[in-house]
Amino acid sequence: MMTNQKEFDFPSLSIVKVGFAPWGERFLKAIEQVGGKYILILMEDYFLLEKPDEDFLRQAVAFMREQRASYLRLFPRPGPDRITGTLEGIEIGEIDKHSDYRVSLQASIWDVDYLKRLTRREDSTWDFEIEGTRRSNQMDDKLYSVSDRGRFPISYYCTAVVKGLWRKEAVRLCRKNHVPVDTSGRGMEPFYLRWNIKPIIEMIEIKNDLKRRIARTFH
Repeated sequence: MMTNQKEFDFPSLSIVKVGFAPWGERFLKAIEQVGGKYILILMEDYFLLEKPDEDFLRQAVAFMREQRASYLRLFPRPGPDRITGTLEGIEIGEIDKHSDYRVSLQASIWDVDYLKRLTRREDSTWDFEIEGTRRSNQMDDKLYSVSDRGRFPISYYCTAVVKGLWRKEAVRLCRKNHVPVDTSGRGMEPFYLRWNIKPIIEMIEIKNDLKRRIARTFH
């Protein structure tokens, strides 16, 4: 687990402290400390809905070694461009160059060397996905994703925190599983953030413009 500086102890869990710096710098520091050829990355506000499919994950690493693949997305947001086969009954396929979000921070298995070549120390998470996608188009690495048809090897709620605020579904999920959530420090998402308010704003602007025209006409 990657953290800035807080202490936390849990059986079989290693805590990697990375301090305070741009996200990309902290990310690279954590990768260096973890080591290994492949790494599975899951963002902290992706809340698991069920136990991950460990058999699939083992087969996925073997597949990546065999195919010399650099990336395998475990949650299809988005999915592959072309289905090329199956693993443990789950369809997988290649992600073509110039596809939207070719690089994504959805749960994925990464070749660590590819990850290092892709990441810049000044990157934010958004830079990493947007600019990282552009960088990936200049590389010849093979990228794969599971399909959106059928089950997923890792099923999770995405995303628990939006713009610094808890989403109500995430809090409900925590409470259902008896995980305490303190909303005093991080507030709840207001209901109106889910609305598409653009049409409402446009209607108000039309109404105000009409009122101004009427006022000028009868002045």
